[in-house]
Amino acid sequence: MTSVVAPLVNTTYTANFTTQYYLTMQANPGGSVTPQSGWYNRAQQVTITAIPDAKYRFTTWSGTGTGSYSGSSNPATVTINSPIRQIANFTRNPVLITIGTEPDGRSFIYDGFTYTSLQTRSVEPGSQHTISVQSPQPDINPDKQYIWWYWSDGGAQTHNIYPMTDSNFTAFFKTQYAITINTTNSTAGSVEPSGRKFYTEGDTLQITARANKGYIFTGWSGSINSTNNPINIIVDSSKTIYANFAEAAEITFKTQPESLNILINNTNYRTPVKINFLKGSSHNLSTISPQYDSTGKIKYEWNSWSDSGDISHNITFTKDSTIIANFLTYYYLMVVANQGGEVDIQSGWQLKDTTITLTAIPDSGYLFNEWIGTGEGSYSGNNNPTTVLMKSPITQIANFSKILPPPILTGIPDRASDIPTNPNLRWQSYPGATYYILQVSTDSTFSDTGKLIISLQTTDTTYQLNNLVNLITYFWRVRAKVGNDITTFSAIRRFTTINATIVVQTPLMNWASGYKYQINWTSNNLSGKVNIVLYTDSMQKRIILKDNYDNNGMFNYVVHDSILQGKLKVDYCKIRIESYLNNIVYGESGNFSIVSGTLPQSVRLSTQIQFPQEALSSTYYRLVSLPGIVDTIKIGNFISGKQKFDWRIFSDNGNPDNFLEELSTSASLKTGQGYWFIKNGNLTITDFEMRMPKLDSTATFTINLNPGWNIIANPFDKTITWASILHSNNLQFSTILYAYDGSYKSTLTLEPFRGYYFFNTNNLAKLKIPYPFGWLGQQKVTEDIVWQLQLIYETNGIIDSNNYLGVAKHTSFDIDNYDQHKPPMFKDQAYLYFEQKDINSKYNKFATDFRPDLGEGQKWQFMITNPQKQISRLIFNNIEQLPNEYEIFLVNPNRTKPINLRQTNEFIFDPTSDINKFELIVGTVSFIQRELQKLIPEKFELSQNYPNPFNSTTTIHLKLPESGYVEMDIYNSIGQKIITLIQKQLEAGSYTYNWNGTDNNKNAVSSGIYFYRVKIDGIVKDTKKMIIIK
Repeated sequence: MTSVVAPLVNTTYTANFTTQYYLTMQANPGGSVTPQSGWYNRAQQVTITAIPDAKYRFTTWSGTGTGSYSGSSNPATVTINSPIRQIANFTRNPVLITIGTEPDGRSFIYDGFTYTSLQTRSVEPGSQHTISVQSPQPDINPDKQYIWWYWSDGGAQTHNIYPMTDSNFTAFFKTQYAITINTTNSTAGSVEPSGRKFYTEGDTLQITARANKGYIFTGWSGSINSTNNPINIIVDSSKTIYANFAEAAEITFKTQPESLNILINNTNYRTPVKINFLKGSSHNLSTISPQYDSTGKIKYEWNSWSDSGDISHNITFTKDSTIIANFLTYYYLMVVANQGGEVDIQSGWQLKDTTITLTAIPDSGYLFNEWIGTGEGSYSGNNNPTTVLMKSPITQIANFSKILPPPILTGIPDRASDIPTNPNLRWQSYPGATYYILQVSTDSTFSDTGKLIISLQTTDTTYQLNNLVNLITYFWRVRAKVGNDITTFSAIRRFTTINATIVVQTPLMNWASGYKYQINWTSNNLSGKVNIVLYTDSMQKRIILKDNYDNNGMFNYVVHDSILQGKLKVDYCKIRIESYLNNIVYGESGNFSIVSGTLPQSVRLSTQIQFPQEALSSTYYRLVSLPGIVDTIKIGNFISGKQKFDWRIFSDNGNPDNFLEELSTSASLKTGQGYWFIKNGNLTITDFEMRMPKLDSTATFTINLNPGWNIIANPFDKTITWASILHSNNLQFSTILYAYDGSYKSTLTLEPFRGYYFFNTNNLAKLKIPYPFGWLGQQKVTEDIVWQLQLIYETNGIIDSNNYLGVAKHTSFDIDNYDQHKPPMFKDQAYLYFEQKDINSKYNKFATDFRPDLGEGQKWQFMITNPQKQISRLIFNNIEQLPNEYEIFLVNPNRTKPINLRQTNEFIFDPTSDINKFELIVGTVSFIQRELQKLIPEKFELSQNYPNPFNSTTTIHLKLPESGYVEMDIYNSIGQKIITLIQKQLEAGSYTYNWNGTDNNKNAVSSGIYFYRVKIDGIVKDTKKMIIIK
């Protein structure tokens, strides 16, 4: 509102306002309100009206705010004293529901109350109510009842309803009647269903009567009268029904053979069939004869009834029984003769199981060829006349052929021998042949069918036989089929199969009872399996250990105590491996014995091992051990004196370096292990009680092994052969066992109290040692060595002789049976070895070096270690084995000219260092010349002495590219000549010289600086300085 004023004096203007409040009008579902929401002055009275929709009615006002109204008056008045909200509430009008049953008068339950008449209720729309019926419900008639069928609204028998409109709810019922079903005699039979039960009106009920054994159903009584069984009834009222039974005879009808037809009271039955008849009733039995199977080839003719009646007769049944109609079976024999002949019998019916003889009669110019038969009992083949056994319908066709000349045999000549057991038989191709008939027999006439090996047809002109028997004569012939014609048989040829060789390995040891031994053999050209036979007592007793055994070369056998026959030993035993097919083919082992396997628990032993009174050198060490189970024995139990002064003992841990471990008096021994031992004075062990090791099932005792080298020992009381140990562990017989008595030597036996070195090439974790029940001989080692040289190294009383090189046929450049490792040595001892790091980088010292061939030439390098630098000698044996066209030279790269070992087989030298390298060159003259030329230095060289400074001896190397007069002098620091080391003509090559620090008068020089100078042909070539410190 705007107003214009023009005041002339001080004036106050006041703006007056009227207060208004907002009236919010709202209607819930089911109606509307007036007036609409809007602003009203304070204290103003406003009339409000609720207007319900169709099917709804007003219930209450809900008001908030000062002056609002809450109640059921309509219209109502509110006074606007604050903001007011008025809400009109409406509800649906009630609906009518009707609940009843069909048919009427059945009970129902409405909200927990039971009613039997139609009920009408007014309820709030959507309100929850429960309707239900009980089922079944009885009728005043006890044989009648009602069962609930369904509600008109599709609900369950008991369910909730939520009516929104006027509705009818009707429970529909079905009528049921009681049907009572029983038997007049419960012991005679039963009915299904049985007893009194209610069934729905209009349903069909099937009732079945079942007679017990010995009874027969005779009919229904009560509400129905019938003999039908089962019977169907319509449920239309209550009924009482009885099943009636009477005593019966159970008759089983059969035919022989089965499944034929019979007539009972003119009704056809296929047997077998069982039928119950009222006892004492009479019935007619008959059958049809003949009867035929579906093919028309089998005929059955009636022969008799088991009750002896005629084919058709009456019989009265008074008890259970079986009646059999017996028929004779006939099979049809169809006989056909093709062109070229006829058969002496015509086609027709033949009684089952009879034997019929047929003879094919060829026409002139024809030959009977074969019978072709079909059906069980028929015959196919060449026999004429022949017989057939009527086991089924048979068709026999006789084929005839024009007579043709025979085929010609080729391949194996007649009367040939040493023919393999899988030979190829050959013959010439016959013109127009469709197939061939091959026969092989051990009967020359081919008349004994039991000796016929094969008789077959083939389209080939060759056939390979398999698994023929060794050393047997075979006969063979061939004929050809040419279209419908056939030839006569060829001329008969014979051949004899090859003999087989069987080599049986003689046991390396005697057998002992109770233990398992492996039987080994090899065979060549042997056909089939073998028999394994043990002979005892000089072939007087034969014991088959296993017959028809696979020829796999190995069989394990546990020796039974019965073989000893109460004796402690059976001599002259042999193993025979013989052909299962022909036992005249066999191989035998050598003689061995079988002894008792019972061993004592302990044995007392004594020994003495020789040592000098003062054992100062390492060459006096010996390899020793204690036999038996010794794991609880301390070293101090059998050694007296002070360790390291009177004695020392070491074990070998198998390592390539630092392999020795010194043991004290408190250390325990290990069974089957040997030791390095040295002592001042002899080691004497008297009356030692050896505890016998327990043997396993193979008569062996097992000891532990390290990788690499092992010191092993004999754990038993008797000497063991090394070959028996190799055999028990499947090791190569070329494996060497080393003994030590100041130097290594190979040995073939292990004695008690001694130790032996063995290299574990196969990395075995354990080694089996067989008990020596008796040794039979050394296993022969087959080697393919073309030639070999023995290298013997000697120095300061040491003789190292087990060193070999050469050529072997089946060796290789990799490790094989010809490569033998060098056993360990004490660090102060000298020895020879071949270094082969490419074969074994860890254990690279070898005693042998064999090559597969020599070719134009080969070079062998070997090393000599000599820590004490003593004068040494090399000896080369067996130079004469080297083929004449080859030369052999020994080369020391730091020494004088090469040595021709064909001129001298020895070389004596003074070692210039701890390790000295040598080379053997073997080859043709041209190869040798080329290799030696490579040794000539390309230029002059004077090396610095070594060691420098030095105390006692130093070494100087000199290389000359060409020959000349050489002088090497040594001067002191003031230029005085001390000594002349060389003063002579030298060929081109490499040379090594030692100076021991003395002058020309062999007096030791003093410490200081010295010079050595070389002149060639008077010309100074080089001068070098060296220092002596004393």
